[in-house]
Amino acid sequence: MPRRALLLGLALLAGCRSAVPTTTGDASRSAVRSTVAGVRYGAYEWNVDDAIRRWQRGQLWRLLRAKGVNQLLLGFDDAQIAAYARPRGTQRMNAFIAAAAAHGVGCGLLLGDPGWIEPAGVPRLIAILKRMRRLHFAVLNLDLEPNEVRGIPIAKALADLIAAMRAYVAASPWPVALDLNDAYAAHAGQRCFVCRLAAVGVRRVVLMTYIADPATVARIDRPILAATPTVAFAIAQDVEPPAVVGSPNDTYWRAGLRRFRAAMTQLDARMRAAPNYTGIVVQSMQYLETMRPTARSSRLGSRSSSP
Repeated sequence: MPRRALLLGLALLAGCRSAVPTTTGDASRSAVRSTVAGVRYGAYEWNVDDAIRRWQRGQLWRLLRAKGVNQLLLGFDDAQIAAYARPRGTQRMNAFIAAAAAHGVGCGLLLGDPGWIEPAGVPRLIAILKRMRRLHFAVLNLDLEPNEVRGIPIAKALADLIAAMRAYVAASPWPVALDLNDAYAAHAGQRCFVCRLAAVGVRRVVLMTYIADPATVARIDRPILAATPTVAFAIAQDVEPPAVVGSPNDTYWRAGLRRFRAAMTQLDARMRAAPNYTGIVVQSMQYLETMRPTARSSRLGSRSSSP
């Protein structure tokens, strides 16, 4: 999601930081740290059946190794929720999760619908979590973007998100992570929104800092991590085509896979001193797989870090 679409609502978020506890355990880490052999990262896989099919064909683990992925966040639509909540589907999914673990790959449950931010939507998502409770995921990753809620002021959507996250943390059988655009957390002079999330029990956040420049991402995100030491943060980076994300400077698509991997090594090196940094997540597996090895003809740009 382009950051500029969020900035109008940020002026509504005035106030001071909330107090939160001051410890973060290792169990709160939702992404996997870099390995000695090089940076590896998580990836959003929005179609769980795609991963299952590749697994059944014996193709998946080779692909993930080639792309440097050691965590999959698996997305489900309504039909897939119904299928994998049934006993046979649950058995197959748990077998997949166990096979992934044997290959050093973690699996998270990825769910997203802006309607689940609103009070009327909270019982619907809780019902889904109850149906899927027997699945052995390591984390529940919620992609709930308040700027996508229509018909209400952004301040109301943000307040609803806080209340919804309180309910989801209480109801989830798995640790809960929330995708959050960095503009909500980084805008100078605004209330610490991540602190408000922490106060209702959120201990994992994936910062969607979609800027194709490691130095700029680190300059934006390091103060956010320092301001909220009780929360474990992963950093999301984008490899979607510019036509999808709206700007060539938001994505590494034109950079090619080699430059992207080099940039992720740089970003990881800039972030790893923060004790609550947990790694990198890539949006998304579909485009990571189809990136060219080297740069496309159009020059990759960079941009200012100011929200």
